[in-house]
Amino acid sequence: MPENNIHGFVAEEFRAVRDAFEANFASGADVGASCCGTLDGETLEVVATTLETLAQGNRMVGVVTHVTALAERVPVRYRVSRNARTSIVAREGLAVVDEEELTA
Repeated sequence: MPENNIHGFVAEEFRAVRDAFEANFASGADVGASCCGTLDGETLEVVATTLETLAQGNRMVGVVTHVTALAERVPVRYRVSRNARTSIVAREGLAVVDEEELTA
C-alpha cells in the first residue's frame, strides 16, 4: 500500500471529493493527484517541479490545466479545441519517435 501523504486545504463543499480520493489513495486505486485553483509564482514553481520530478521516475504524469505558465512547463501537451461540428485534439511538444528508429 502507498504511504498516505495527503495534505492541503479543501473547501468544505468539496470535503466528500477529498475523502473519496483519500480512500482511493490508501487502497492503491489512485497513486497521486494535485489540484490547484490558483497559483502564485512560488506555488507554480512547487507544482511544476514536483510534476517534473515525478515524470523522471517510471511514472506517467497527466495534468489538466488552464494555467498557461504550468502548461508551458509540460513537455508534451494535447490541446483540445472545437468548432460547431467536432472537437480536435492536437499533440504539441516533444517529437514522436518511432521505436524501430531507436533500436536501429
